[in-house]
Amino acid sequence: MLVSVTLPNTLPGENTTPTQQTNLSMQERREKQAEVFDGAIKMLNNFWRREHDGFPITPIPVPCMKANMPYNDHEDVEKLFKKGIREILTTPAFVNLRQEYVFLVKHCVRRTYMLEFVKCNDPSCSHCSCKPIRAKNLISYIKQMGGQLPTPGFSHIHAGHYMTWLEMNNYIQHLQQPVVGIDKGCPSIADVKVCPRGCQYVISSVSDGEKHDFLVHYTERQSDMQKKRRAQKRAANSPTTMDLTEGDSCTTAAEPQSWLCTYKLPDGTECRFMGETYYQLRKHKHQSQHFVRRRELEFPENEVGLLLRTLTEQTKKWSSFWTVVLLDEQCAAVTTINEMVLVLPLKGETWTLFVLFLFTHQ
Repeated sequence: MLVSVTLPNTLPGENTTPTQQTNLSMQERREKQAEVFDGAIKMLNNFWRREHDGFPITPIPVPCMKANMPYNDHEDVEKLFKKGIREILTTPAFVNLRQEYVFLVKHCVRRTYMLEFVKCNDPSCSHCSCKPIRAKNLISYIKQMGGQLPTPGFSHIHAGHYMTWLEMNNYIQHLQQPVVGIDKGCPSIADVKVCPRGCQYVISSVSDGEKHDFLVHYTERQSDMQKKRRAQKRAANSPTTMDLTEGDSCTTAAEPQSWLCTYKLPDGTECRFMGETYYQLRKHKHQSQHFVRRRELEFPENEVGLLLRTLTEQTKKWSSFWTVVLLDEQCAAVTTINEMVLVLPLKGETWTLFVLFLFTHQ
């Protein structure tokens, strides 16, 4: 706070302010006003360049007519929160901004109405390793209070008032009461949602939570989605109580999961082999050849059928439903179940497939 300090509103050697000089053009008046403000900022910079509690204060003046370095990327930051994650990960400018955002979230507590900054103890963090924590006792105390400044809570002694620091310290340190969560108990906030992945980040909306999860926890998000897909696949392939008869084991909380082979044997009964893992089930199926056989394809008894039979034996990829229409003596049209039309030659030294037209049924 400055007391009894008057900042000049004119340039040295002049008695009137730039706004009162009518003989100046609009551009000249703007430049003179910038010089006046730059002089005031320089004077303030000299006042503030000192120490506070043993820590040096280093103010940085920013001239009015120059770009706001290094904070001149406001538009890029705004675009970052509107782009998709794939574009962010492939655009160099957005990649750098995302790294800065991750660094910010890692070193701050983002509340609804306040932003707290704190250094970390991570040895891989170049910034905090070069400038380590000096007030170690304070940081240790803050960690005991939940890792952030204590959230104000209502006093148990004075009704209608908030707890003082002494009361809060006694409430948590000596009475061993739980620490109030971030923004918990704030009258103006009905439901406080904090990042579930461990960030001290208060989520303000659904879109804010989604964007934060994509930008900061993209790797964890992809890993969770992959685990979810694997769990769904295991659940789809796992046996149920309907598949098991009385006396067979099934999956319970105390028993391992079992995998059942339901292949029908020649006598009409099921195999009922049960493996402890899906790999054991697949190994059993391969060794016993317990796979459902595809029904044999039926081809017309003509040259077209002979052609289709030859191609089917070579590729093993043809559908079992065919519609064959003879166009003339040279070729025929074949329509598969997938609505694909193939025009095939009826004669030739080699069986060659010519695809003249493909279309998908909409």
